[in-house]
This record gives sequence, structure tokens and C-alpha cells, in this order.
Amino acid sequence: AWCWKAAGAAVSNSDGTITTSVSVNQEAGFSIISYTGNSTSGGTIGHGLGKTPKWFIVKSRSQNRGWNNYHASIGNTKYIQLQQSHTPETQSGWWNNTSPTSSVITLGNDGDVNDSSQNYICYAWSEILGYSKFGDYKGNGSDEGAYIDCGFKPAWVLIKNTSSSSTDWIIKTARISPVNQMDKALKANSIDTEASSLSSIDFLANGFKIRNNGSFTNSGNEIYIFMAFAERPSGSMFGL
Repeated sequence: AWCWKAAGAAVSNSDGTITTSVSVNQEAGFSIISYTGNSTSGGTIGHGLGKTPKWFIVKSRSQNRGWNNYHASIGNTKYIQLQQSHTPETQSGWWNNTSPTSSVITLGNDGDVNDSSQNYICYAWSEILGYSKFGDYKGNGSDEGAYIDCGFKPAWVLIKNTSSSSTDWIIKTARISPVNQMDKALKANSIDTEASSLSSIDFLANGFKIRNNGSFTNSGNEIYIFMAFAERPSGSMFGL
């Protein structure tokens, strides 16, 4: 398991038009938000981060619905689901074509994120210098792939090809592959066991480098989003 620590018991947050219950760790840029939907386009939920989220996931607790992702590199007109291998889909019903702010996340009226009287959970992350990084890179189709500067040595990286469908969400972590090249990976969207044929990556002092030419992490001219967290967080917020 990979776990993000929030702040214990949730408190009420009325920053948005929908009142939320929020447990938030601003230092680590992580918030757990629960709310009840109202089927209103443009409804907003307070997240308590004090910074604009770069990545968040919304999941219905009342219905059999997907894990719906917003990522800043994809933008507010699209969504992508964690349990699927498809590319981002355009749909205003998810985020109402509106980017999150330092206080609220805006929802559309789709049942996956905002159905009337249904309960939802949202996990949201803001970017913290020396601890987390969210962005994108372009593949070059070479075994000498892109170097992504995170400002820290990663402990955990999640990568998704947003240009080609039928490409998995690839999890790379030193707990699975402790030395470079890190060949083994898990798929967030699959029950498959760890595999060594999906990708190769080096975890370096200030980021990570792609070491293969496969479609999961490095097809030529295709765009990939990533989410990365540090092995040893640095900076004044962590007292280091």
C-alpha cells in the first residue's frame, strides 16, 4: 500500500456551494474531501489545501461509478478514469470546464461526480516544493527517453499515456525495483501482477529518466502525465 497522511477527523468546510467534510494536511498538500452531490452544473466543493490542486480523484460512494481524475496538464475540459486504459475524454459534466482554485473544486452535473443526494469522496493534491510534482512530458521513442526534473529523488511515480488508448497507468517505485534500471512495474488499472516488460526508468537525485521506447512511457511525440512523490522530502515545510 501507498498511503498519504491527512489530518485526522474531518471538519466542515463551507468555502464552496456544497458543504464538505475535509481532512487536510496543507504541509504535504493532501486533502480528503467528502460531500453529497446536488446535480448542479458549477457546484463547488471546498478542499482546504490553501493552494490550487494539480491532481484530484473523485469517486462515488453510493453508486458503481469510476475513479475520475483531473490533472492540471490535461485541463478542465477533460477527464480520465483510473480504472480504464483510455485517453482523456472531453466532457463538461465532470469539471464544468472550470479549473480548481486555491479554495474550491468546480463540478459539472454528471453522476460520476455530482449526482443529487449521492455521496462522494475526493482525494486532492497540491504541488509542494521538495515533496511532490505533477506534470507532463513528450515521448521520443528512444531508449534514451526524457529526463523529468522533479527537484527531488522520487519514491513513487505514476505515469499515463494521454495520446494513445489501451495504455495502462504505470506505477514505478523503489519498493518494487530498488536499483536502476527499474524494470518492474504495476498497473493501477489492472489486477495483473508486477511485470518487467512495460517500462524502464531510472530514479535519479533530482527526478527520473525514461529508459525504454515502449508505448506505456515513451512513444515518439506522445504526451504523458505523471505524478511523483519524494523519497526524502526536503524544504522548510518539513523541517529539513
